[in-house]
Amino acid sequence: MLSNASRLQPRNIRKFIRHFSQVKSDISDELLVSASMSWMSDKPTTQLELADALKRNNLVYTPEVYEVFKKVDRALFCNDTNENPYSVDPDLLDHGQKLTSPVMQAIALEVSCAAIENLFAGPNTHPIYIADIGFGYGCTTAMLTLLTQYVRDRLNSEREIKVFGYEIYKDFVDIGYKSISSIPEIDMSQITLEHKDIQVEEVSKKFDFLNSACAFYYEGRSPCISSFITPMINPEFTSTCLIPVIRPDGEQDLKLFRYDPSTEQITANVDSVKDPQASKTKRSPYLPISNFTMRALFTEAKTKMT
Repeated sequence: MLSNASRLQPRNIRKFIRHFSQVKSDISDELLVSASMSWMSDKPTTQLELADALKRNNLVYTPEVYEVFKKVDRALFCNDTNENPYSVDPDLLDHGQKLTSPVMQAIALEVSCAAIENLFAGPNTHPIYIADIGFGYGCTTAMLTLLTQYVRDRLNSEREIKVFGYEIYKDFVDIGYKSISSIPEIDMSQITLEHKDIQVEEVSKKFDFLNSACAFYYEGRSPCISSFITPMINPEFTSTCLIPVIRPDGEQDLKLFRYDPSTEQITANVDSVKDPQASKTKRSPYLPISNFTMRALFTEAKTKMT
């Protein structure tokens, strides 16, 4: 049975999920979400092929996100030793850091797109401030900047965009500036990259949207969101944060948080960060973002199907 399953080449995520549901009903909910995210039969060798593969697999469906994936060449943000920067695997950077997989980038950007569009709503005229915590070589920073530009253009807004990246490794700042500036569509005057550890040094800026590559505890243990993320939020508006949250078992969930200025509370918006098929299959809405977990669960699926 394993050989039959391994030969299956589903064209999209929905077919893959249906296949697993029919083959083995006792596969865990988390496994199904992870497997659906991990599986892509395509083997992209260029940025355009990668963007098209993500779109075919229903991981990218917003026009602005698709354009971002076409314009931001992943090869600019990978190590030179990577033979295929367009694979679906994370890329190992210096200092043991990783550039997240394009699958997770697609999911995060789709969520971010809706949140960023909300920032342009209403009569507000103040600049939109975006933070990218732990920017690595700058790939996500570039994507968020270009995505916000595209959303602003579609809405015919004239509001300024200010994107700040924070990184604890000093050499990443120069690498980030060099890599991002190679993308002609990005206005570099909107971007500021800083060598700063937000857990040690205070950040004076207040942000409308925060993206973090660093994981935090929700409460009770350090580093926790209330100690390091909440102080960076713009207290006057409904701000949004996309943050990996450390679970009690040590794994991580990607959660979308919103800050309500009327209550001064930051809460998780469960419905906004979920697998597109979760409502139909009653699976967990949370997206596990640990690549190790995804690989382990995918291996578990194959084992159960033998």
